[in-house]
Amino acid sequence: GVYNVFVELKPGSWTLVLNTQTRQEKYDPNEKVKLFGAYNYDSKFDVVRAPMTVRTTDQSVEQFTIAFVNVTDTGATLTMAWEKTVASVDFGLAAGTK
Repeated sequence: GVYNVFVELKPGSWTLVLNTQTRQEKYDPNEKVKLFGAYNYDSKFDVVRAPMTVRTTDQSVEQFTIAFVNVTDTGATLTMAWEKTVASVDFGLAAGTK
C-alpha cells in the first residue's frame, strides 16, 4: 500500500506516524479531506503510531537524514537525524514479508 510518514514532535518525545489518507496530486485550497503535505491531516487514517527514542549527539548532521540501520532478516531500526538530534524506532517484520 501507500503510506504517508509523519513525525509528531514534542520536546523529548517524538512519535512516528504511518497514515493511509489519500493525497492531492495538485494543491486545491477547496479540498478539505485529501492531504497536501500535512494540510488536512486526519488521525483517523493512522495505521501505526510508534514512540521514538530521541537523543542528542556530539556529531552534527548538516542535512536531514533518514536511514535504516541494524538491518536483519527479522527487522531494523529507522533513524532520523538532523543537527545534533537523532530519533529512532525499532521494528520487526512479520513472517513471509521479505
